[in-house]
Amino acid sequence: MIKQLSSLEKNGHKERFALTDRDAALRIVEKLRQNPNASKSDLVRQLQEEMRNAAAGVVQNAGAGTRNAGTRTGPPPSVPSAEKFASSLELASRLLLTIAIDSSQPDVHSRCLPWPNDKSLKDAVAAEFKTQTAFPTERRDIPPGISMANICDRHGYTVRWTDNLMEHLQIDVEAKRIMFYEHLFCLKHHLESRDPAEEFILPKAIIEEAIDSFVLLFRPSDRRTREFLDGQRPPRDFYELGTCGRQRCLNLASYRRWGPNIERLIAVMNEPEEGLQKNLLGRRFGVVEKCVALYVAVLTVIATGLAIYATILAKNSLDVAGRQFKFDVAKECLDADVAKALPQFCGTQ
Repeated sequence: MIKQLSSLEKNGHKERFALTDRDAALRIVEKLRQNPNASKSDLVRQLQEEMRNAAAGVVQNAGAGTRNAGTRTGPPPSVPSAEKFASSLELASRLLLTIAIDSSQPDVHSRCLPWPNDKSLKDAVAAEFKTQTAFPTERRDIPPGISMANICDRHGYTVRWTDNLMEHLQIDVEAKRIMFYEHLFCLKHHLESRDPAEEFILPKAIIEEAIDSFVLLFRPSDRRTREFLDGQRPPRDFYELGTCGRQRCLNLASYRRWGPNIERLIAVMNEPEEGLQKNLLGRRFGVVEKCVALYVAVLTVIATGLAIYATILAKNSLDVAGRQFKFDVAKECLDADVAKALPQFCGTQ
């Protein structure tokens, strides 16, 4: 999102925001962290007042809670509109949470979280990431072999990386594309670098479940997973962060937010594989049956190859014998008596 801040002026969108530079954005981020329960309208008023006081040269005495008027004279300074401060708050919240938040102009290409003026950011996020109460709670095992590398290698899917957590694990079956949130470091930072007294704006259960989806689909110890991530453009090296203190969870019911998405990935894993394996290994076979079917298929291919080779050798032998017969006839026909006795063979000699 720093890139987004840098591109505001270049792309002609700076007039939508009250931000003047990156430091201003980071100050708003800090205000969001310190006031997780303040409504957006209250935060806008605070920011406007702070900017108005700073521009007017008002000096605040935090210890006594008094204000001493500055030396500035003339009309009160103008400050950006409430709409610009609201847009700045939403941009700063995206920097803090890596969630697309835009109440005024939703991006049609990605899911955006609306933030009502009368709600705090914490409440707006909680309303979006509420528990999937309709998802079954009984234990259901996830196949241990599931991984993003296997899904892409065997079933022709591709991964589209996103920095918007709301797009995490969205699946386009027709395009064979899986959206995957890529900032594992941010999730780890939310858990580990937080003051113990600080409230979570992004629910802790959501942070942990998102990390669990990384550990489930991108096992750091899996060699093929590392090769898959190294082959991305640009390469992804988040596997170096390890499991972030989480165990690999193979209980589908534990994924309250993204369980339905993982369930669809399991369904993809159960579909016939593409290429040669698709013809050899149907979805109805288990692991042992697949191995037996593969060995039988390989032996059949080898036997068919040997039979074809034997047929070629036999044909070559017949060709050699035919040529030898013609040579022997031609040799015998050189004798005049033989040629006269066998006109049907030597008539042309």
